[in-house]
Amino acid sequence: MISKHKPDNFNPKFTVVGCFIEHNKEILLIKRHKSKDNGDKWAGPSGKVDPEETEIEAMVREVFEETGLHIDPKKLIFIEHSYVRFATFDFVYIFYKYILESKEKPKIVLSEKEHTAYQWITPKDALKIDIMQDEDYCIKTTYHI
Repeated sequence: MISKHKPDNFNPKFTVVGCFIEHNKEILLIKRHKSKDNGDKWAGPSGKVDPEETEIEAMVREVFEETGLHIDPKKLIFIEHSYVRFATFDFVYIFYKYILESKEKPKIVLSEKEHTAYQWITPKDALKIDIMQDEDYCIKTTYHI
């Protein structure tokens, strides 16, 4: 369960960052490899923050690793610092959006071990597909749906 407010006895194991890459009012979603947690589910690029990096550095790294896109950290738009509680552990989730200003959609290069497909989709239509747990909250919060 994801929340904007810190739950009682919250004890995070790690921090995760995520980002909606936006182009012409559509967002980029990538499909997780079936061998991963939340396998065969769609989500924006995301991943754990390594101990030696900031959240912004982690976001830039994760976007590149998962999509092949180089993003300007100064153009990341902070959305929310939230708290996620699963049955066995807690973690902090920080999410952003990033608006691509190019006229054409960029080439996406997926990491074959992590993702199997990608799509550009409107935020509203993204709520109708098989998205990762709590991704609906992030989309609704980011795009005021």
